[in-house]
This record gives sequence, C-alpha cells and structure tokens, in this order.
Amino acid sequence: LALLKEAARAVGERAGSAGVPPLPVTVLSGFLGAGKTTLLKLLALEAMPAGVSRGLVTLNGQRLSSEGFARQCASVEQTDSLWTYLSCREQLQYAIDLCEPNLDRTERWVATNRLLLALGLESCQD
Repeated sequence: LALLKEAARAVGERAGSAGVPPLPVTVLSGFLGAGKTTLLKLLALEAMPAGVSRGLVTLNGQRLSSEGFARQCASVEQTDSLWTYLSCREQLQYAIDLCEPNLDRTERWVATNRLLLALGLESCQD
C-alpha cells in the first residue's frame, strides 16, 4: 500500500516514474478525492476529461496498451452495474454467458459455482 501511495503521489506531482511490485492482487484504497480513479484511468490508458496525459505505462518492462491492460489487469468499477432483480448466482451466470460464450451449459454452471465459492458467496447465491 505504501508503494501505491507513492505511485499516486508521483502521478499527482508529475514525477518521473513510480512502480508497484508484481503481486497476484494489489489493492488501491484511499480517501474520497485522493485520486484513486484518476490513477487507475491513467494506468488503463483511458482518455482523461481534462488536461494532457503524457508518459509511458509499462508492464513487466513492456509498453502497455489499453488492450494489453484489459487482458492483463482487472479493476472494480466505482459504480456497480448489477441488476437489483437478479440473484447473486444469476448475476454471475449472466457475466459468464457474456464473457465465455464458447462454454456449454454445464461448463457455465461449473464456472458459476467456482466463482460463488471463490468469492465466498455461497450463502447468498439465491
């Protein structure tokens, strides 16, 4: 977390570079207005509404494109896009249907169950 704070500060100060060590999962947290979303948008190479973004984003020493970010990284959006009338299981099934169209019905069911288990959501799945 200290390295992420340093990275966010470096982006805010327009410093030369900042880095985050390679880890399976990295959490970025902070107070309202601290720049978390701005930092993630810069890392994801998303268009910023104001100002000019300059610099280079790399992953494992290689220049990272927005497509590469989408393949290698994931983030949780600031606003949820879940439907209130679907159960937890149905939300995950819908996501798997969209993201894994080549899986047959049984494989999608298995994938949904694995996600429910991995996320600790078995008790609230229906």
